[in-house]
Amino acid sequence: MPINAVSHLPVPTGPFAEETTTTQDLVDGLLTPIRVRAGRTLIAEGSVGREFFVIAEGRAEVRRDGEVMNELGPGDYFGELALLGEARRTASVVAVTDMQVMVANPREFRALLEISPRFARSLEQTVTDRRLALAS
Repeated sequence: MPINAVSHLPVPTGPFAEETTTTQDLVDGLLTPIRVRAGRTLIAEGSVGREFFVIAEGRAEVRRDGEVMNELGPGDYFGELALLGEARRTASVVAVTDMQVMVANPREFRALLEISPRFARSLEQTVTDRRLALAS
């Protein structure tokens, strides 16, 4: 039985929570649910980025040069910088607890931006904030 990805994202914090039912249905078709065990590195700093992640359940740490920079939880997303032109991952993300994440490949990520202008606009601010944090 397939998992409804958007319905598993926390409301109202999930990035697609305010979308119409039609848009949420389209998003559901693009995100793949994945279970992750605590301790697993989801993305490694310096690696080539090929996925975008949205956390449905659990917590993860963002690490840069081995230092914890941030903690992420349900409704947060990561991996967008590498798919938006930054060829390499700028940080590692490691599962602190068992997790369920929703994953999109580059084609699916581009489709998410097209079908959800609201998400695309909010992503612009997130990207700006993350790039500023990386520069400091």
